[in-house]
Amino acid sequence: MEAMRTWINVKEAAAMVGISEKRFRSEWVPEDGPAQVTFRCTNGHSGPSRRIEVLLEDLLMVIEERTTRRGEWARRFL
Repeated sequence: MEAMRTWINVKEAAAMVGISEKRFRSEWVPEDGPAQVTFRCTNGHSGPSRRIEVLLEDLLMVIEERTTRRGEWARRFL
């Protein structure tokens, strides 16, 4: 039997560290990867949108660094 995968709500997690949830194209990503989070970034005020791939591990490191209640975050998202 296949083990259940743990999924992380990227938009909620990103909002906790001040990253706009509107930038993310996908909402849920598997915790056990390999996973990449795709979000849109505007280049300047009127520049075109471009897709940037961010490794999930990098996002989680940012969240951990900026979250003061690390235990609470871990219980909610992991």
